[in-house]
Amino acid sequence: MIDTCFVGASTVEGMGDEQGLGWPGRLHRREAVDGLVFYNLGVRGQAARAVADRCLAECAVRLPDSVPGLVVISFGNNDIAEFDDGTTRTPVGETLAIAVEAVTRAASWRQTLWVGPVPVDETRMPFFSRLLQKNLTYRNARIQHLNGAFARAAQRIGVPYLDLVTPLSGNPEYLAAIAKGDGLHPNGRGYDIIAQTVHDWSGWRKAVVVTKDERVRPPAQDAARQGMGCGSLNKVSAMNATNAASFGDLCPLAGQRM
Repeated sequence: MIDTCFVGASTVEGMGDEQGLGWPGRLHRREAVDGLVFYNLGVRGQAARAVADRCLAECAVRLPDSVPGLVVISFGNNDIAEFDDGTTRTPVGETLAIAVEAVTRAASWRQTLWVGPVPVDETRMPFFSRLLQKNLTYRNARIQHLNGAFARAAQRIGVPYLDLVTPLSGNPEYLAAIAKGDGLHPNGRGYDIIAQTVHDWSGWRKAVVVTKDERVRPPAQDAARQGMGCGSLNKVSAMNATNAASFGDLCPLAGQRM
């Protein structure tokens, strides 16, 4: 048995999918591993800090010591959204710092994979957020920039990373799928394409095999059981400046409020 938690926001949740499966549910359909259990922990509208703060705590109650467990983390699109005044929802350096902290803490406990953000249909901008009650504009150039920083950070900390925005940006079927949706979230066909991309990824295939023989590393799990999420294990708000500086070579705009 392999239990897998998929942690993220609306794209993980599957917003816009006619069948309500999202790419994790569609990925599950493609797998033939006995006893494979998927937990979709996507929450629409959440930015990096909110996802990070609940990451370990929510995964810990679903991944007991008795079964191999895998954590898949995917977020970032919501953070680069621009308000009408041109600022972003989360400064890029802060997003990077939170992401590195969340992924590092998860990887110190369980086998962990990092899946990057996805492209949008800019012709459908601005997007009105019912959660924030504000217009948000998403730009593919910002998504590409964040994706590059994520990929370099993942390489540095030794966690497999899947670049989705590059192949999906050149996939006519995926672009048609988000055009048929709300400009941010694809329809079911788009989620099928993401699921197939993850399914074919060597990082995913290797993780499924490695996780079968996993040995749980208890320190991070003990912390999670005390109710501390990935972000709160180290106060992210206090460490943003330090991490932004540390990863400045990965993200040239890390010190800027965008």
